[in-house]
Amino acid sequence: MIHLTEAELAQAFPFYLALNPEGQIYKAGVSLCKAFPGLAAGQYFEDCFAIVRPKVATVQELAAQHDVALVVQARQQGALRLRGNILVRAEGLLLLLSPVLTSSEEMQAAGLGMGDFAFHDASGDMLLMHRTNQMSLADANRLASRLRNKSKQLDTVMRLSPDGLAYFGADGVLNYANPSFQRLLGLSTEQLDHLQRRDFEVWLQTAQAPTYPSLAQMLDTHFPLHLSFNVPYRRVIELQGATADEEGGVVLYLRDITAEVEANRLKTEFLTMAAHELRTPLASIRGFSELLVSRPVPAAMQQDMLATINRQSVNMTELIEDLLSLSKLDELTRDKLKLANHDLRELLEMAVSSSFAGADDFLVTRDYQVEQCLVQVDRHVMLKLFSSLFSNVIKFSPEHKQVDLQLRPQMRGDAAGVLLSIRDHGIGMKPEQLEHAFERFYRADHSGHQPGTGLGLAMSKDIVRLHAGDIALDSRPAAGVTVSIWLPQSSSAVSACPTEHCY
Repeated sequence: MIHLTEAELAQAFPFYLALNPEGQIYKAGVSLCKAFPGLAAGQYFEDCFAIVRPKVATVQELAAQHDVALVVQARQQGALRLRGNILVRAEGLLLLLSPVLTSSEEMQAAGLGMGDFAFHDASGDMLLMHRTNQMSLADANRLASRLRNKSKQLDTVMRLSPDGLAYFGADGVLNYANPSFQRLLGLSTEQLDHLQRRDFEVWLQTAQAPTYPSLAQMLDTHFPLHLSFNVPYRRVIELQGATADEEGGVVLYLRDITAEVEANRLKTEFLTMAAHELRTPLASIRGFSELLVSRPVPAAMQQDMLATINRQSVNMTELIEDLLSLSKLDELTRDKLKLANHDLRELLEMAVSSSFAGADDFLVTRDYQVEQCLVQVDRHVMLKLFSSLFSNVIKFSPEHKQVDLQLRPQMRGDAAGVLLSIRDHGIGMKPEQLEHAFERFYRADHSGHQPGTGLGLAMSKDIVRLHAGDIALDSRPAAGVTVSIWLPQSSSAVSACPTEHCY
C-alpha cells in the first residue's frame, strides 16, 4: 500500500472523498467542493451520489467491491458523473475520483477550470499507476472468467444439439464439428481429422449424394440443399451454410428432415388414397340413385341397386370412422385409458361373435392354453383392435376361410404375460410388404380391389403399445399371416391349462 500525506492527497486527487464506516462524508477535495458547493461534512454519500458501478446499493456493500472501478453520478448539479477507485482504510473509505468530461464546455458548465485538476507529482502518478494496474488486472481476470464460462456453455449446447454444425476456416480445413455433424453424415473421427472443404464436397457428390450441386452455389443463393443418403440408413439431410467471418470461414448447418419428408409423402399418399376410396362409393351411390330417381326400374333391379348403395355407404362410413379413430388415438395416452382387469378369452369371443356374424362359412379354431387370462386393458379399445384384425382376416382370405386363435403364457424377461396368435390362411404378404405393414396409410394391395385406408395395422400397433405390449407379423405369400400380440398379465397369474385345448 502506498501512503500519502493529506497535502499530497489533496494535490494528487483534488476530487477525492473520505467516508466514515457509516457512509458519511467527513472530508472532500477542494475541486470537488467547488463543483458541488452544497457538499458538506456529515452528509450521507448516498444522498449526494448514486452508485452506477459496481451494481451495489449501499456504501457498506461498496466496501466489499474495492477491487473494481467506481462510477458515481451526482444527484444534483447537472448530474455530473465521476469515476475512480476505492481504497479501504480503518477510518472508512477513500474514493479517488475524477469528473468525466469530454469538452471544455462541459468543464465550464461544472464551474471548473484547468487549475482545478491535478498536476500529478511523482507520488500521485505512482499511486494512480498502482491502482490502475490493479484495476486492469482484476478486469482482465473477470473478462477471462466470463469468456471461459461462455465457451463452456456454448460447447455444451453444441455437443447436445441434435443438429450438425461445422466450421471450415479460411484455409479450407475443418476446425470444428459437433458430434451430430459426424453422426448425421456417418463419418468417422479419422475422416474428419484435417478434412479439407474441397474433399468434403467431393465426398458429398460421389459417395452418397450425387445430386449435390456445390457448396459455393449454396452460399451464393442462400437456399438450403436437401441431400439423400442411403448409408448407413435412408435419411434426408437439409444442408445450409453461411460465411462466418471476413477471412472467408464457412459454417455448415445440418438438420435431419427425414421424418418431415416421410410425413409429406404419407400425406400425399393418404390424400390420393382417400380421394380414390371416397370417389368409388360416391360414384356408385350417385349413379344408382340417379337411375332410381330418373326412370322406372324393375323391382328385382331396384333391390340390387339399393344393396349396392347400402354397401358403398358402409364402405364410406368405415373410411370416415377409421380417420376419426386415428385422430382420437393420436390424442390418447395410457393415463386416459379406462383400464380394468378383463379375461382376454372373453374379449376374443365377443370380437369373434361380432366380426364373423355375417361370415358363417368361416371356421374359427381355438387353442387356449390358459385357464385364467386376466389382463389390464381398456375393454372398448381392445375390442376395436380385435375387430380390426378380424376384418383383415375376412378381407384377405377369399378362399381358405379359416382363422386359428391361440393363447399361451410367455415370459418377457422378468415380466409374465400372455401371447395371442391370430393366424389366417389367406393370400399372405411379401417380405417388402411386411417391412411397411405397420406404417400409416400403407396398403399392400394397390389395385383398388380391396377397400381400406391402410390404417388398421398402424392403429393396432399404437393400441398394443398403449397397453405396454408388443405386436409382430409373420407371413409368406399364399401362406397366410400370423399376428402375434404379447400383453403383460394382470395382478392375477396366468395359469397353464391342464389339457391341450382349454376352450
